[in-house]
Amino acid sequence: RIWDLIQPLAFENKQFRIKEETQRLLIRTLNEYVDIPMMNIV
Repeated sequence: RIWDLIQPLAFENKQFRIKEETQRLLIRTLNEYVDIPMMNIV
């Protein structure tokens, strides 16, 4: 019964982490493509 509560949370966390990694990869790819250092954006 406890696992039924934990499982969705673990799945949600996994999805969020994948989304975060994808976002980071996308930003890095954009930076390399446009050739803009990260410091200029931040």
